[in-house]
Amino acid sequence: NNNNNNNNNWHYAGTDGQQTNTSPINLDNHHSSIADLERRYPQFRQRPQGTYALLQPGDLLYIPAKWWHHVRSLDTAASVNVWFR
Repeated sequence: NNNNNNNNNWHYAGTDGQQTNTSPINLDNHHSSIADLERRYPQFRQRPQGTYALLQPGDLLYIPAKWWHHVRSLDTAASVNVWFR
């Protein structure tokens, strides 16, 4: 969940010149372990537990508004983002 108060800034959004909806933490950096990320970003230890999903062709993944997420495509893929008010 995207909670931007100072007690729960585990994602470091809006720091180091990042936009407030973008985190500088790169989970795809294969040269950094989770322990390396936790040393560089100590509040990252407070992150919520993640969920892993492997989607098949034709599957759809709904991510609720303001939820932090990381997506990696294993093959050619298309993503669509829609923001409703």
